[in-house]
Amino acid sequence: QDLNFKVHIPTKKMGTFSLFGLYGHNWFRNEYKTYINSSNLVAGIKHGLIIGERSYVQSALAFTRQRTDIDRAWDEVLKLHRERPRDRSDALRLSSVLNTKFSSSFTLKSGFIASLLGENVVNADSSIDMENYGQVLQLYTQGKYRMTRRLTSVFGLHYHLYGFTNARMVEPRLSFTYDLNEKHQISLGA
Repeated sequence: QDLNFKVHIPTKKMGTFSLFGLYGHNWFRNEYKTYINSSNLVAGIKHGLIIGERSYVQSALAFTRQRTDIDRAWDEVLKLHRERPRDRSDALRLSSVLNTKFSSSFTLKSGFIASLLGENVVNADSSIDMENYGQVLQLYTQGKYRMTRRLTSVFGLHYHLYGFTNARMVEPRLSFTYDLNEKHQISLGA
């Protein structure tokens, strides 16, 4: 069973809003008479706003949930059925990007993605009941420069902060693309 929707709400001065959602549900029994029930949900709101003649900002807030319930799972190693494992993963994400075209050859985009993540795993027969929650923050900036008619460079920085472990990472980005003709190109990236 599936359900989806997308509703656009344009305004005169505040940009365009979109509401979106998707739900999918599936269940079946396999050859071991194991009943598997699985569902996925995505819902959110998106906003786009043109700023002047050269810039626009696009933002989104979305919630996702994936859930799987298994009535009886066959354990090939122990040769027995394990009872009622359950897994649920949730995420709430807020993202925003500002895109500015400085000239016909140079565009810069900068933004962030902030995520709250959670997971719950329960397996009744082995007493596993685990919950993990954490945050991930990503900041990025990326420039695209058309050096010649055929040669384009993309460069930038991407910063990650993992709230689970408080680990931080900075990743530089650099790539070059050379258009051989309309159908073929060569790319090099690091």
